[in-house]
Amino acid sequence: MKKLKLTNKYLLNRTATLSQVMQEKLPVRATYALTKNIDTINTALEPFNKTVGKIRNKFAKKDDKGEPICDKKTGNQLIEDIEGCNKAMEELLDIEVSIDIMQFSLANLGDVNLSGVELNAIRFMLEDF
Repeated sequence: MKKLKLTNKYLLNRTATLSQVMQEKLPVRATYALTKNIDTINTALEPFNKTVGKIRNKFAKKDDKGEPICDKKTGNQLIEDIEGCNKAMEELLDIEVSIDIMQFSLANLGDVNLSGVELNAIRFMLEDF
């Protein structure tokens, strides 16, 4: 295991691609490491996800009772102070989190053909990079 400091933004930008990589037929060691790392990332992002809700609630338009007003079509909260909300979200995205990553060798990927985007998404997990 290697302890890494990565921003919330870095982790979020890789989650969808990591899910795509997991669809590949990978050797057991790579599958295990990726599964363990994805679980670690998801756990690390839980406080982020909770804080996003709090930020949206803070900057949302409120009704007479102080409850957030939601868009009738999407169900999303209507944001009153977009600039303030964006600033708070950027600050949240820039927060570094410390996570333990199970690294593995590029050779552990076997003969699987990953795209450049997929390889970049797992780069921080590879011992060889």
